[in-house]
Amino acid sequence: NGNENFTSPSNLSTTPNNANSSSKRTISPALQPRSDASKDSIFTVQEVKSAEALSKMESESLSKNLSSALLSKHFPTADQRVRFYMSSWYEPPCDQDELLEIVKYVGSRGNEGSTAANETGEEQKDDSMTQFIPSFSLHRHVQSPQISSSIIFKGAARADTDVVFALDKSALDSCEFNPRPDQKKILESIYCPELRDTLLLPYQNQIGLTNTSKNNELSVVLLAQVGDALSSRAMDDFGKPHGYSAQPTVPHFTKVRLAWDNVTARVSLMKASPRSCSTLQTRRINRGKLEPIIWKMGIKRHYKGVEDVPSEDVPWEEKRDVAVFRGTSTGDFDQKMPARERCRQNQRCRLVLDYHNSSLVDAKFTNILSRSNLPLAIDGIPINGSHLQRYEQLRYKALIFMEGNDVSTGLKWGLYSNSVVMITKPSISSWAMEELLEPYVHYVPLRDDLSDVETQMKWIVEHDREAKEIALRGQLWMHDLLYAEESERDNAAINEEILRRYQTHFRPGIAVKEELLFYPKPLK
Repeated sequence: NGNENFTSPSNLSTTPNNANSSSKRTISPALQPRSDASKDSIFTVQEVKSAEALSKMESESLSKNLSSALLSKHFPTADQRVRFYMSSWYEPPCDQDELLEIVKYVGSRGNEGSTAANETGEEQKDDSMTQFIPSFSLHRHVQSPQISSSIIFKGAARADTDVVFALDKSALDSCEFNPRPDQKKILESIYCPELRDTLLLPYQNQIGLTNTSKNNELSVVLLAQVGDALSSRAMDDFGKPHGYSAQPTVPHFTKVRLAWDNVTARVSLMKASPRSCSTLQTRRINRGKLEPIIWKMGIKRHYKGVEDVPSEDVPWEEKRDVAVFRGTSTGDFDQKMPARERCRQNQRCRLVLDYHNSSLVDAKFTNILSRSNLPLAIDGIPINGSHLQRYEQLRYKALIFMEGNDVSTGLKWGLYSNSVVMITKPSISSWAMEELLEPYVHYVPLRDDLSDVETQMKWIVEHDREAKEIALRGQLWMHDLLYAEESERDNAAINEEILRRYQTHFRPGIAVKEELLFYPKPLK
């Protein structure tokens, strides 16, 4: 699958970003194109042969039958995926002065006013039992006679949402097993254990003991941000997680990022030489900012159960000629506007309101969040509807997915189904690489104002075969990502290469100071 410049590690066991080999499924034969594919088919001859081969695999796992020759030509190679995920940080620094130097502040006896916590999370005075939350400062050398170095980032190992923090095993353990009273539940249940098990521990295992300083400290600190914020934020000089500074100019991991607004820049990134380097001035920027590194996060929410879709699905011919949407009222709402205007400025709500009387579109909210402050009916039009289980939605020929706070959670299982997906042009990308999906190849496109939903659904009904083939292409995208024979190997190699390249941005060694950079809140 295009591993031109790095190979899959032979000693690397199944990593959290890999597909679970026991969960691999076949693509339903109901979606396969006819063997006598006509010339106007959007498939190449090779892809038609691939689809024909798939139709013979009803009882066997795709992972055991597909070779790299059968993978969708539209799916990026492993090397391209590394470039895509790493965004602005793919190339290592050209100048050694741009390497990041780390100072770790661990706290010590005699620090007046320092905040400490024991293993139970209670503040105490006995220094022998205290557990300080480590904090970090990252420095870069600058070419100036007055200044020899500059602090460009400050952060702590205190997990929080919508702020960049450092990954520390003890702090992540405390986040999961001994959460703070003010800590969001999603940190305890999802992000802290996930970051520890899928990012920190695999990295430590990857470098072993060959890349440690005399102080037995890792020479690289892993930085991450979780939550719904699409801009990266850092702590202020007082360590306040809500006193945000500007976009930090350091590499860090996130679940999502904005899609590239400049296609030329994205194409340039995907073609970048693996031997090239970059400076801060020449790094690719998106909307005037350096982009973070995408890592597979929110695995249970976004990918759990995707492998079960084929067993819940029905053949294309048995589906209703209707597009369906069910979702929550996520996204932005201007509370100063009247209800109708407030609804129509939100994509999801506009869809529900504008197509309430359509015979081709069945769109309803199943949960109206309090922060959206929407009534159950607007001008007598009910916007809340009955909940539909996934197997019930799979009875519809088209599935509509809308971005909310970030990427659409259900898009992954929708793409893996026999139904065709209808979406607007993706403005946000995650590990599934949504912005690389192509209109009329992997999905049927919708205008941003959603004025063409009925028109596009009519197109699906009138172009049954083309729509069915688009659905198959979307299904192949998810297959290539998760369940192909090569995907487990590729995903492991991709993770390893990302971590190796991340490491090149740091100067070897780490300084440890027996003090605190600032005083983060106790662990509980």
